[in-house]
Amino acid sequence: MNKYYLRMEGVNLNNFVYDTQRLSVIRGGGLLLLNGVTELQKAMKDKGTILTDISTGASSGLFSFSVADDAGAVKVKEEAEEFFYDHKELRHATFVVDVLPYDEEFKLIRESSLALNRWQQMQSLSLKVPENDSTNGVCGHDFIRPADPVETGPKKKTKENKEAGTRISTSAFLRHEYGRKQKQNYYKDYTKGIVKPPEFTNNFEELSANKEMGDLHHKIAFFYADGNGFGKLQFDTCLKEDEQKAFDIAIKAYRVELLTKIINACTDLLKNPKKDKLQFETLLWGGDELIFVVPAWQGWWLAEKFFEYTRNWNFLENNLTHGASLIFCHHNSPIHRIRDLAVTLAELAKKKSRKQNLLAYQVLESFDHLGTSPDEYRKKLCPPGIDGDDLIIDGDSLAGVRQAFITIRDHFPRRQLHAIIRNLHGTSVDGQREVLEDAEKMCKEIFAISESDIHILQSCFGSGALFWFHLAELWDYVGVEAGQ
Repeated sequence: MNKYYLRMEGVNLNNFVYDTQRLSVIRGGGLLLLNGVTELQKAMKDKGTILTDISTGASSGLFSFSVADDAGAVKVKEEAEEFFYDHKELRHATFVVDVLPYDEEFKLIRESSLALNRWQQMQSLSLKVPENDSTNGVCGHDFIRPADPVETGPKKKTKENKEAGTRISTSAFLRHEYGRKQKQNYYKDYTKGIVKPPEFTNNFEELSANKEMGDLHHKIAFFYADGNGFGKLQFDTCLKEDEQKAFDIAIKAYRVELLTKIINACTDLLKNPKKDKLQFETLLWGGDELIFVVPAWQGWWLAEKFFEYTRNWNFLENNLTHGASLIFCHHNSPIHRIRDLAVTLAELAKKKSRKQNLLAYQVLESFDHLGTSPDEYRKKLCPPGIDGDDLIIDGDSLAGVRQAFITIRDHFPRRQLHAIIRNLHGTSVDGQREVLEDAEKMCKEIFAISESDIHILQSCFGSGALFWFHLAELWDYVGVEAGQ
């Protein structure tokens, strides 16, 4: 028997996960790709081939297997492709599969298999074309695929489908059903010790609902994080198959611990855990990236917890850090555009440093400006002397900010803050000194803000005009958790 490697990946995620505003469809697409990796292993085992996982992520997997010869390896590749082609739900996604013979230089196998997958992806259509020739119009969920007959859609009116019998595509319907059924099981499978998690909200409208939160009612916080140089670290340190497995095991253990802690912390915020639904959603999980969505009033809290729980991650004495983004927006903002913006903001953080935990946030009162460059837009927001790059925050400095923010908001009038920002925008860099001196005097002497609270906020936001700009941007969003 000879050893071979198989690498598979679900690609073109925008057309299988983020092609709709329907939360259950998004969730279903993501979970299908995540679970498809292990489902392939089970299917191949039934056919007599053991795929031993070396490294698996949100939609990809690198495996080793043994067969007699090259012809047998080709057959395994064809059987894997057949599995995805015939699978009830996954046949609507795009998968690439490649096989390579054993090589002593494992790094070459890892990089070559990835390159072959990418080559296949470039040769594939970005959207898996449905086989039907429906004349029932366009899908009411993704507005791209042709709709199937009315009977394909839900028969009864529900919260997510406000019109019974909505004409939707088979792809959207199957993802909707999978996401709805797997929601609770997902958190049992990817956490440790949470046997019976609370019930979760079903859609963004429900997730963001709380009239007591005033203007934040029906606003969400979209949190995205991506590992800094995880790929390069593997390339440099995982030169053997066992080393790659060790890295994979370490990352998965960290992820399980992270999700467990976050779910437990979110549950602790509930007034009545037995009755209240958890306003929390995971849109991407596995590999280097993750996406969480919470109500806007819990966004800063979530970012703080994320960096607290990941602060000590390391592998072979290498610190594992993240570039992250946090977007505050309305619950019905176009999710695919919000995701794209989140990725772009995280890349701005990574560009500043790939050795630190950094956070780039953005407050969107509307999403009209999303077609512009986020970097250019952020520069325009800033008073003279502040660059968009200055707005990126050290993720490890978030602790204590919420409480200090509560104190300053309780004592410092908002109208004074707006006046300071107007003066900073209307003054040159050289002329800002007087404005800042007056603001600092007002802060300490008139409104009695303590040195310790100012120090905590400045440690996170910086000093001078930058300090006041961050206060103005985040005034409505930090330290406003429900019930606080």
